[in-house]
Order: sequence, then structure tokens, then C-alpha cells
Amino acid sequence: MEPGPNGKCVPRCPAGETRQQKPDGSFVCAPPASTSPCKPGDEMGSNGKCVAACPSGTVRQQKPDGSTFCGPPAPANPCKPGEEMGPNGKCIAACPAGTTRQQRPDGSYRCVATAN
Repeated sequence: MEPGPNGKCVPRCPAGETRQQKPDGSFVCAPPASTSPCKPGDEMGSNGKCVAACPSGTVRQQKPDGSTFCGPPAPANPCKPGEEMGPNGKCIAACPAGTTRQQRPDGSYRCVATAN
């Protein structure tokens, strides 16, 4: 039992449900109302309109023209093994172990021994 809206004890709602007031003033246990204006199976798109939810294992991505599509998530590191993301956003050969990439005064980069 739990305190009801009128201060009297009422049976507790089942797990996953909350007490909600109906238009006639009575109360009922029901699943929480969705805060999304979209119907089940849809989600809010970047344009503020409801769109079909992406299938499991995919994410909504935006094309340069602004349209969206569902595709596999982008890899955290798009570079090949032995490469790393360079300062210009392109994949470059990784520095050898024990070295770090440092920028030269001319703007180029080189791998130098890490100071201990």
C-alpha cells in the first residue's frame, strides 16, 4: 500500500507503471506517458519531425545536403593499423613507441623521443 492522491492508502502500482489521473478524476495505474510526440517505432529527427527509428546497430547520420540516413556507427578511429589521426584530420603513420608528434616552426610535424 502507498498513500494515494486523496491521502488514503491505495494499492501500489505494478512495477513499470505510475498512478495517473483520468479525465473523470479517478486514478489508474498505467505505463508512464511518453514525452515524445512521435508514435511508437518513430523518433524525433534533427528537423523536429518524427521519423522512423533506425534499426538496431545503426545510427542516424546526416549527409552534407542535410538529409539523414541510418548507417553503421562511424569507427572511433578510421585509420588503418599503424596509422593515427594527424593534426590535419588525415591518417598518417603513427609515431614509434616512446616518441610523440611535435610541430616544427614551419608547421610540419615530426616524431621526437618522449622526455621522462
